[in-house]
Amino acid sequence: MSTYLIYNILLLLFSQILQFRYRILIGCSLCFLLILSAIRYKGVIHNVLPSSIRTVSLRSYLSKPETSNNNHEIDDRKVLSKKFKYTINEDTICKETNKTSVSLLVGVFSGLTETPLRNFVRSKWGAVAKRSPKVRLVFILGTPEGTSNDMKSVQEESKLHGDVIQANFTDTYRGLLLKSFAYFKWAQDYCDNAKYLLKIDSDMQIDLMQLVTVLEKGNISDRFHCGEMNTDSYPVRNKNNKWYVSPQMFPGRKFPFYCQGAAYVISKRIANKIADLPIPNKFFPIDDVYMTGILRETLKEDIEHKIMRFHHHYKATDTKVTEGKFSKFIMTIHVADDSIEKQGKKNDGKA
Repeated sequence: MSTYLIYNILLLLFSQILQFRYRILIGCSLCFLLILSAIRYKGVIHNVLPSSIRTVSLRSYLSKPETSNNNHEIDDRKVLSKKFKYTINEDTICKETNKTSVSLLVGVFSGLTETPLRNFVRSKWGAVAKRSPKVRLVFILGTPEGTSNDMKSVQEESKLHGDVIQANFTDTYRGLLLKSFAYFKWAQDYCDNAKYLLKIDSDMQIDLMQLVTVLEKGNISDRFHCGEMNTDSYPVRNKNNKWYVSPQMFPGRKFPFYCQGAAYVISKRIANKIADLPIPNKFFPIDDVYMTGILRETLKEDIEHKIMRFHHHYKATDTKVTEGKFSKFIMTIHVADDSIEKQGKKNDGKA
């Protein structure tokens, strides 16, 4: 064998060895970059994986205390136990229908000092609950921070109207998640004959009998029904923003579809699934995203935007509000005006 041939064979072997080493090096580099990408963009992976894979245990998630001391989070654990306690309770309000089914239970989320708004609801769109056995209406409240004179006022209001439910959580904007759990757990314990539950804010208006008519037709799907549905919403990662959501709270890049919390309807079956969960010991700052998006997706429930529509900013003095003159397509409207307070005070004590 000539020296020239041996030289070429050795050169070929050496080049193959180098190429092999480069392939290993390139392969290792690619793997390293993929691992870094997965860590950096774990939200993308979170959104791709189905809930059944990425959710190890919903109960353990809800029960695990939040370790962060971020001032955007609230800590109401001192008032929580295995069950809510009701400082004011109307435990017979759904039994007054001679044990027949209640087509719709209406839970109006209200603040402690919002008496004028509650009076407005009682005298306008909520008055149907006094006339029809198919509809029951309650106002869901929490307790004041520290000492407050609001408690006495709410107690007197409860004696007068008999429609106030007050649970043992601090009534703040950041406590709305607990208010939702309190509502569904109360419904399970004291209004188990309700077929559907409406969650609605006190500054909204809705045609209740029109909604009942739609629900009683029996051809609607059993899912979350939104007044307005968000399909393209992302968590805010700026810690100075009011709506900041930490990656520990939600690692995903994009929120699941969710109902705007102003108004949505669910069946008693779904409400009971939520009520059966433990009271969360971990808090999420945007209650509608959590309840109708993250939790809904984890429970494998669907979402829909068909039977209700959300319309913004009617004045409280508008005839469509004061006389209930709605288009048949308008199911919920946002009554946002200073005249609400005047209307509420004008109707104080009336139903």
